[in-house]
Amino acid sequence: MPPPIRAPSMARSRSSASAEAAMKPDAPKVLIYATWRDRLLVFDEPDFPDVELQVPGGTVEIGEDINAAAFREFFEETGIRPETPPHPLTVHDYRFL
Repeated sequence: MPPPIRAPSMARSRSSASAEAAMKPDAPKVLIYATWRDRLLVFDEPDFPDVELQVPGGTVEIGEDINAAAFREFFEETGIRPETPPHPLTVHDYRFL
């Protein structure tokens, strides 16, 4: 399997309030597994230097469609505007204890 595509992070540094909101345990989240030529897109996150690599993703805003959230988060974190909309692979609901 080819190595992952390593994209530079386009994420803007978050204020502590917005970073706290992004980490809210019960907020809906999206993760985007973008592939190209059998390679997975991953990147570094400057706000979390202890996490080596991650896929694009983030918090779904109140009232936002999950597909719209995935599209928005992907663009915000990579600077790439997909030509086709994302399609969900699965939905997993879990709670932090």
